[in-house]
Amino acid sequence: MPLAVETAAIHPSTGLCLEAMQWLQERHAFSRILDMGCGNGILSVVAASAWDADVLAADISEQALADASANIAAHGLEERIILRRSDGFSNP
Repeated sequence: MPLAVETAAIHPSTGLCLEAMQWLQERHAFSRILDMGCGNGILSVVAASAWDADVLAADISEQALADASANIAAHGLEERIILRRSDGFSNP
């Protein structure tokens, strides 16, 4: 099943991640996923949807987490995606 994401206005690195996720989706099933440096949360949203998985999404930026929270809510995935502020080593 192709990933249903509008790709016209995304960053090139996000596009490459989406391509990798498409490849993975065809080969592996995941139930728990970590999105470290989640930014606006788009990859968390896609991962939670594509694999019907629980996602832990972390970023050090409060603004990124606010943006991610809005995107997660817009897709109704608040029950499956947990947001945490973290630098990758601890929860500040």
